[in-house]
Amino acid sequence: MKPFDESQFDEIFRSKLGNFSETPPPQVMAKLQNSLSATPPPAQSGWLMRNWVWFAIIGVSAVVSVTLAFNYVQTEQSQKAKMSEVHLNGLNSSRSTIAMVELDKETALVKTTLQTETKVVETVSEKTVVVNNDPEIKSEKVISAKTVEPEKVIQKTEKKLPAIEINIFVSPSVCRKPNGEIKLTSANDQRYFYYWSDADANTSIATRTNLFPRKYTVRVVNEAGNEKYYDIDVADEGSVKAEFTHYEVSKAVGMPIYFENKSKFENSLWNENAGLTFKWYFGDNTSSVAPEPDHIYNQAGTYRISMVVLSAQGCKDSVGISEFVINGSELEMANYFTPNNDGINDFFTPEVTGFVMYTCSIFNRTGEKICEWANEGSWDGRIKGSDNNASPGVYYYVIEGQGSDGKKILKKGFVQLSR
Repeated sequence: MKPFDESQFDEIFRSKLGNFSETPPPQVMAKLQNSLSATPPPAQSGWLMRNWVWFAIIGVSAVVSVTLAFNYVQTEQSQKAKMSEVHLNGLNSSRSTIAMVELDKETALVKTTLQTETKVVETVSEKTVVVNNDPEIKSEKVISAKTVEPEKVIQKTEKKLPAIEINIFVSPSVCRKPNGEIKLTSANDQRYFYYWSDADANTSIATRTNLFPRKYTVRVVNEAGNEKYYDIDVADEGSVKAEFTHYEVSKAVGMPIYFENKSKFENSLWNENAGLTFKWYFGDNTSSVAPEPDHIYNQAGTYRISMVVLSAQGCKDSVGISEFVINGSELEMANYFTPNNDGINDFFTPEVTGFVMYTCSIFNRTGEKICEWANEGSWDGRIKGSDNNASPGVYYYVIEGQGSDGKKILKKGFVQLSR
């Protein structure tokens, strides 16, 4: 057998162990070289003795393979242990659950904190590096870590509040003046905001003053944003409105004028229990405090009539007639009538105004008096003292009387009777 040439060691080693990705440890290399460099034993016959060098190389190769595999396993375990230590050191301050996720060529560790949603992600990936300028030898693990900034978790908690309940205090307006008041307070110790439809929509007002009598609308809002609307009436107190009317037989001197009181107290027709007082002025230097007086004018003319009403609360109102005309004694007579019982113009009746008394006499064409009456009366076309009807034709009348103004009246004329 040929002696071993040390210069061929590298070539033989690489041809046999070229598939290993790592260099054998120095002690293995030394042992292998010493074994190959030693003086071979004396030549012996037989096949085993002739090939002992090859068996030695194969044995050393097996030892190197086992050693390299063992070192690789230890390296992997060491790296995983370091990685776990890094993870645990980074998460010791957290009480969160840790989960390991195995990915293809990547391992991710995720930590979730319920309070802040903090996440820490660390990855272990394989990276190719060149060792000893030999691109065929690859080995290195790169550990990288990334911390994701905490994400804020906003939790909205709805605060349940009691139903909106308020106290409403109203002071009425007096005499229809702007002196009413509304005051609002919470009925359940909750805080409320009060926005009025007729005021600044952005200003909360709990107390309103100087209010006229009418309806007001307020929107009540609590701290949760719930709202409720209220309609509030400011009443009127003590107000009065003066009104009256009149009626009479004739607007003439000496004829009574009757006044009817239609005044209102707090929007209702007045009555004896309303506590109202009245004062009438008739324009002839006379007056009355009766609620519904009557009055007689003694002279013809134009008068101003007025009435003033006053309530117990001091509210006052007045009303009047600026031109009330009173006529003197007057007389008007028709000149034609048809007493045929058809209900139309069946009677001859004088129309007198301002008369204290009067008499009327009817004469035929021969001067005979056929009918007479005093004050209230009329001629129905019959001859006085009988049921005989007067013949159609022209008749003569005479009226004598005295007016309420003291004036004496005498009126004569003709009337046509037709059937």
